[in-house]
Amino acid sequence: MKVEIIIWAKAYSLGKILSRKIMSSGYKPDIVVAIGRGGYVPARIVCDFLSIMNLTGVAVQHWGAAEKKGKAKITAPLNMKIKNKNVLLIDDITDTGETMAVVVKYLKKQKPKNIRTGVLEHKAVSFFVPDYFAHKIVKWRWITYPWARYEDLSVFIGKTLKKKTMQTENIRAELEKKFGIRINKKELLWILEHMERDLRIKQFRRHDERYWKI
Repeated sequence: MKVEIIIWAKAYSLGKILSRKIMSSGYKPDIVVAIGRGGYVPARIVCDFLSIMNLTGVAVQHWGAAEKKGKAKITAPLNMKIKNKNVLLIDDITDTGETMAVVVKYLKKQKPKNIRTGVLEHKAVSFFVPDYFAHKIVKWRWITYPWARYEDLSVFIGKTLKKKTMQTENIRAELEKKFGIRINKKELLWILEHMERDLRIKQFRRHDERYWKI
């Protein structure tokens, strides 16, 4: 599996492109609904560019880091009325499309005037095609956004350490080899130490070298 890590500057740029496409279409949302958790930051960026004050969210449980957690289901419902409103539904990415489809179906029951959908990035394999997207991903890869960096990277580190005991530099090399993840030693140590704090891995020293294991 290959992983692409998106930095803050690129995520913001994608948000700007998405906003311009929405503006160019002539659609004027009354309210923006973010799909949580991944859609919260993109939705706020879109609200900023479109000068929209009404922002709310719907929490959905579906994905962990590069793995599904069962069928998409709403875990926190809408807390604002959208009846007869022009709604803009925002998420960070459409991967399978299931999350977006589930939320659109849910929102339609609230009888809005219109619903349009937008994401920063749309994967070609997704069965759901949003109305707006900043970038289309043709060749599938896992996308790690800056708002999920620790969460995602810690999972990939866990996959790397599975049934192994490894030095810090070996973990860094294996992350690049298996997933295409390039990370500097300082950040890797920060993540490893936080994983240890969270009781997800253990650290020990041998001949002044730091080793890690699950």
